[in-house]
Amino acid sequence: MSHNLSEDTSLPISCPSCGYPISLRYCSRCGEERLRPELRSVFYLLKQFLEDITSVDGKIGSTLQLMLLKPGQFELNFYQGRRVDFLRPITFFLLINVLFVFLSPITDFYVTFVDQLTLQPYSGWIKEWTLNKIAAMGATPNEFKVHYDQLVKVLARSLIILQVPIFAVFSYFICYRKSYYFADHLIFSLNLHAWLLIWIVAAQVPEWVILTFADLFGFRESVAGIYFLLLPIGLIAYMAAALRRFWRFNWWSVAIRVVALMFAFQVAHSIFRLTQFFLTFYMVQMPEMNI
Repeated sequence: MSHNLSEDTSLPISCPSCGYPISLRYCSRCGEERLRPELRSVFYLLKQFLEDITSVDGKIGSTLQLMLLKPGQFELNFYQGRRVDFLRPITFFLLINVLFVFLSPITDFYVTFVDQLTLQPYSGWIKEWTLNKIAAMGATPNEFKVHYDQLVKVLARSLIILQVPIFAVFSYFICYRKSYYFADHLIFSLNLHAWLLIWIVAAQVPEWVILTFADLFGFRESVAGIYFLLLPIGLIAYMAAALRRFWRFNWWSVAIRVVALMFAFQVAHSIFRLTQFFLTFYMVQMPEMNI
């Protein structure tokens, strides 16, 4: 494949974006940069983000269209070096994250103080530690709860990106292929989470249609929780399409890996929530105690 040959810079190749021969670093027709190993590193992704954060243009539409209509194609394009017409994945994710802060109808990415201590898989482990720490501060759990819940609402949605590399580690092992770098899995994770944030907002439309139809025939109570069923369906659909298109797994392999990835997503989400808890806990300021 051409993206493998491009790693040898002594060989001319066809540009992956326009097909024109590349003999130097950049395509003389469209400006696409010749794919090299260093362009597939995490450091390079961060460098590109810093370059792109102030130069977002009409690439937003083409990137969004590709993600919505062909899940996995954005990742495949980036892997093969077709990058010039699209936003970088981290730039796209952060833009979607900003929109999510204003448009999200749910608060699943932040967890209240009480829910952290009672409803999470790790609650039994942190509860006693937390109550002892609060007592050592000279505060009551109710006093601390007020400050915690105010702060976590501000922090949580901006901390979503912390879940991305956690999930990418799981993806690396579940979808391992020799020719793929860890950065390729990081891009998959960025795009998957960007899609999830979009879907959390967009799923309100089919929810409204279903509930409106249910109202007409008098069975609204039976579908009252349909929104929270649509969310994992959307996530599974993106995973399956991306695994098929990006990694070219057969459908049996896709089915097995989707199950594993959904489990990994739940684990990554719990790790994210636990990280969120400790960050928020140590950032809480108690004015009445001068902490």
